[in-house]
Amino acid sequence: MAKDPRMCYKDRRDFGTVLTTLVIGPLEQIFTVHEKLLCLNSSFFTSAVKNEWNSGQHHRIPLPDDIPLVADLYIQWLYANKIFSQQLPEEEGEEGKEFGLLVDGFLFGEKIQDGHFKNALIDALIQSVRALDLSGTPWRPIKRWVDQAYKGTTNGSPLRRLLVDLHAFRGESAWIKGSCNVDFLRYLAERWVDNQDMPSKLDPTRTDLGSCFYDHHSKANMCYQYLLDLA
Repeated sequence: MAKDPRMCYKDRRDFGTVLTTLVIGPLEQIFTVHEKLLCLNSSFFTSAVKNEWNSGQHHRIPLPDDIPLVADLYIQWLYANKIFSQQLPEEEGEEGKEFGLLVDGFLFGEKIQDGHFKNALIDALIQSVRALDLSGTPWRPIKRWVDQAYKGTTNGSPLRRLLVDLHAFRGESAWIKGSCNVDFLRYLAERWVDNQDMPSKLDPTRTDLGSCFYDHHSKANMCYQYLLDLA
């Protein structure tokens, strides 16, 4: 039976009529977004919208230190509730382009303070470890992405915890050659010791489990997945 595409008209999304321009990166790439949608889950953009009015830059927010590809990832998420990150096998490469984009996306989510976006990226990262190159070889996390994740997050970050678990439950010794981030190696060693008697079925990075183990939402707030099901 075909899936019914209809929904109740009362549940339609209201984007508002006001548009805001995001000026991204040193080359000032332009993105236009509905202001109401931009501020829906981001306290950063809510504050930025107020500040741009005070500074006279109506509906224009400069973000010179951010990456246009990552901003596009976020905007696509705002409108479609999907993470458009999957690469073709010939594009994935040894460094795992998708993984790098998702790490950068999470760091952007930290900056703009959008918990739903970060939670979706954790889910996407868990799924992305199954990505294969043309030879059928799965990617492995490289030093650059681990270092970048640790530099852009604080202790206890879901991204840090996920990286440690991916190495502890699914990794090989070759994965940590050249990984010089001291905090990462310390937490990984602790996780390995803790996992010695833990059955594999308790692996929190399994794709059949939800990402709530790593999610930012509290018990009082709904998981973004549940909110999407309601939409």
